[in-house]
Amino acid sequence: MPITDPVVVRSINEDVRPMCERARNLVVCSSALAAGAPLMLARLEGHRDDERIEDGREEAEGIPAVTVGEAKALAQFLADILPAMENHPYYPLVRKTCIRNVSL
Repeated sequence: MPITDPVVVRSINEDVRPMCERARNLVVCSSALAAGAPLMLARLEGHRDDERIEDGREEAEGIPAVTVGEAKALAQFLADILPAMENHPYYPLVRKTCIRNVSL
């Protein structure tokens, strides 16, 4: 028997599906970043971990600059977490439940 409870249906459509969309987008965007990480890391070779990568945002927006060591740590984070997300047994379910069910 199908569930037609309007509260449950609304929660699925307004909470669960958008969350799945964000999760899928995180994987897709992270994959793109991970693909470019080796080039970024190669450009940082020879720089000390405490050197700041100045993008002008600290002065303009109050957002602190990232250091070389932090950039390396973020690249490692992607390398560690992306396979766990992509290969998780429930990731196909996340993709299926998205607002827009596109093939990726």
